[in-house]
Amino acid sequence: MKYLKQFGILAGITCVGEILHYFIPLPIPGSVYGLLLLLMLLMTGALKVEQVKEAAEFLIEIMPVLFIPAAAGLVVTWPALSKMLLPVCVIIVVSTFLVMIVTGKTAETMLRYSGKRNTGGRNAGAGSSGNGNDGSGNAENSMTRSSDSGNRSTAGSNTGAGDVGYSGSGAKKRGGGAGHAE
Repeated sequence: MKYLKQFGILAGITCVGEILHYFIPLPIPGSVYGLLLLLMLLMTGALKVEQVKEAAEFLIEIMPVLFIPAAAGLVVTWPALSKMLLPVCVIIVVSTFLVMIVTGKTAETMLRYSGKRNTGGRNAGAGSSGNGNDGSGNAENSMTRSSDSGNRSTAGSNTGAGDVGYSGSGAKKRGGGAGHAE
């Protein structure tokens, strides 16, 4: 029953997106309106991730199967497509690289933003490893680091032999967290 409810929520949002496409005179597909609406609902908290998580994971798992009709359509239209094969291949390659570049830059920006937000706006660069270490290998013994996995995060930090890391138990380690405990 939970899955039916989750699929119903996703189908309802998609339906609203199609209705918006009908009334808004822009060349944007209704599915894009639905995705933007879903994003807005999730970001505002009006819809919780738990309310659609299992259905969304299922749809992601079966996504390759959803491409079969598109592939069958290519087979049917092959005589017309074969005449413009070179331009289509160039467009596919160029657009793939553009998507990879934009996705990578977006992910970098989001990680940078979330890193600043999690550290209170401080940037952990310019000689600082961002873990309470002044870059010289000297750190306070009373400081312990904890994270979800109990390991030291090295994102955006200088990890040389002089870096001092802390495990979840508070034991001090040298050499990027892989050395001996003192």
